[in-house]
Amino acid sequence: MGLVKVESSEGIATITMTRADKRNALTQALCDELYEAYRGFEEGGDQVAILQADGPAFCVGADLKEPPAAMWKAVPHVSHKLTKPVIAATQGWVIGGAICMVMTCDLMVSADTTRFMYPEAKVGVFGGLMPGIVSRMPHKVAMELLLLGEEISVKRAYDVVARKAPPPSARSGRRNSGAGEDSTMGKLLLVGCGKMGGALLEGWLARGLSVADAIVAEPVDALRPNKPGLRAVASTSEVSETPEIVVLAVKPQSMDGVLADLRRFADEGSVFLSIAAGKTLKYFAAHLGTTAKVVRSMPNTPAAVRQGISVATAAKNVSAAEKKRCHELLEAVGQVLWVDDEALMDPVTALSGSGPAYVFLLVEAMAAAGAKLGLAPDMAMQLARATVAGSGELLKQSSEPASQLRVNVTSPGGTTAEALKILMAADGIQPVFDKALAAASRRSKELAG
Repeated sequence: MGLVKVESSEGIATITMTRADKRNALTQALCDELYEAYRGFEEGGDQVAILQADGPAFCVGADLKEPPAAMWKAVPHVSHKLTKPVIAATQGWVIGGAICMVMTCDLMVSADTTRFMYPEAKVGVFGGLMPGIVSRMPHKVAMELLLLGEEISVKRAYDVVARKAPPPSARSGRRNSGAGEDSTMGKLLLVGCGKMGGALLEGWLARGLSVADAIVAEPVDALRPNKPGLRAVASTSEVSETPEIVVLAVKPQSMDGVLADLRRFADEGSVFLSIAAGKTLKYFAAHLGTTAKVVRSMPNTPAAVRQGISVATAAKNVSAAEKKRCHELLEAVGQVLWVDDEALMDPVTALSGSGPAYVFLLVEAMAAAGAKLGLAPDMAMQLARATVAGSGELLKQSSEPASQLRVNVTSPGGTTAEALKILMAADGIQPVFDKALAAASRRSKELAG
């Protein structure tokens, strides 16, 4: 029907979609032709494809709630199998569910204003413009959406997709995504895939990280992930390409041996994100070199259910864009806070890093007290677990401070008030927590040397 035109020149296949109707909408016929065009490109001799529309836009249509079934034939079943890069080029708007352009492409170049509105992107729109980089798209290679105020050659775009070159700068005067610098996503190397490392990996994949952009190094066979398309190795010595970010998720006592092989990446400019307790920026400078770019963080175990909180601090040579990328990686498993003073990482470790253990001890103590009052041990434990878990969720969802939520439960002269007289007495729970956190913070300093 002539809805898709394919031209080939110098190893480049240009796939042009023509208007399907007055709304320029995605149709069954267009999907069928696009499917055949993709198949021909993958099987042919061209190395890169340019996907473009002959009009100022290509969209599903704002009034189309469900894309036609043929889209799933043209997009996931073909584009996800492509081993060659596809670059989308548009002269104007990409609106609504322009999934053929979005999900099939490794790089999207807009010569003019681009408004990108895709729910999985989870990015802001600034004044109708959405400059910057999108790295959470659900396809084989994380798409980089560049708002360009300059012409870009096909070879230049291909080099960006192939990670051979940084993306072109946006034209002066354009607003960027807030990172202040380019934040193109390259390879991510996860070293250690135990409970915390595994939780991080699952969080990243759930947020759209492509398995093609990740490498996992884990020496223990039982812990090494086995996911289609994900490269998992026993040792970092098997990794030759320089990653953008190296996430260190090994036990503190194993760190020395791990860093010996990773210094080569520090020399190449990789950013190191550590989640190891007690390992300071000074420690990493001694092992990776004083020019190494390191972010030290302290997550906690609720990260396993993506309800954790991490606190991070960065070496002075880590850029704003690099901090932003590390923030996004930690955010996959919960909230993220930053401190400028690394000394604060000791009380952070004492409060939130070790904090889940205190909460679990509270459950144990409540259950034991209930059993002493005559409740069956299993019932007492169930009541204690549900009470603490439910109270935590209430605290999370409520806009009221913890003190007010406590007051809301406490009726004057009632049972709760009677218990709180003991817990809030001068020799009650507060001085116990003061001593406990002080001891934990002190130990954190000792472990850091």
